[in-house]
Amino acid sequence: MIEWAAVKPALLELVGSLAWDDSVDPQWEHKSQVHESPTLQQSVFLRVATVVPEGAVQESYEEDEYDSTILHESTSGHSLITLEIKCDAFVNLDSAWSFQTAERIRTRLQRRSSHQTLLSLNMCLVETHAAVDGSYEVTDEEGNAVRRNMAVFDVVLRCTFNDVSPDPADYWNKVLITSAIKHAGGTSVSTPPNYAAEQVPPD
Repeated sequence: MIEWAAVKPALLELVGSLAWDDSVDPQWEHKSQVHESPTLQQSVFLRVATVVPEGAVQESYEEDEYDSTILHESTSGHSLITLEIKCDAFVNLDSAWSFQTAERIRTRLQRRSSHQTLLSLNMCLVETHAAVDGSYEVTDEEGNAVRRNMAVFDVVLRCTFNDVSPDPADYWNKVLITSAIKHAGGTSVSTPPNYAAEQVPPD
C-alpha cells in the first residue's frame, strides 16, 4: 500500500529543495500552522486534489511470511495522484513573486535527481500543468486591503500500490483427479489406464 506516513514528508522535502530559498518550508495545506519565508515572504502549500485508479487491478496470491502453505489474496495496480502546489507571496516584486517560485519548482521537477527521488517513493512524474493565477485580497491589522500574489499548478504522479489481505485466502489447496475406468465387460481397469504409454487392449 501507499505509506503516506513516509511519502508526505518526503514530498515536502523534495518541493522545498526545489524552491531555491532555504527558508521556504512547504506544508500540507490542511495543516493549521503557517510558515512564511522571511526572505521571500512566501508560503508553499501542497494538497492532494485527486486519486484516480489507472488501468485494471491485478489479483494474485502470495505465500504467508511464516507458513508457505498459507496463501493471502494480493491486489495490485496503479493510481494517478494529482498534487496541487500553491505558492502564496506577500510581495509581488521582480525579484520575488509567486509565479517565479512556482515555475522554479515546476521546472526542476523534470530533473533526473527529482525523478530518482520520486522513484524511491514508488512514484513517477507523469506531467506538470501550467501555473495559473490565484491572487486574492486580505485585510491587514490596520484594516487596509492587501493583495496576496498566488500561483497554483498541478503535478500528476503515478504510484504503484500492493494490498495484501491479512486473512488466509479462500482458495483450492489441492486438486485430486481420480478415474474409474472399466472394460466393456465391467472389469475395472488399473488407474491410470495408459501409465507410461502402456496400452490397455479392449476385451
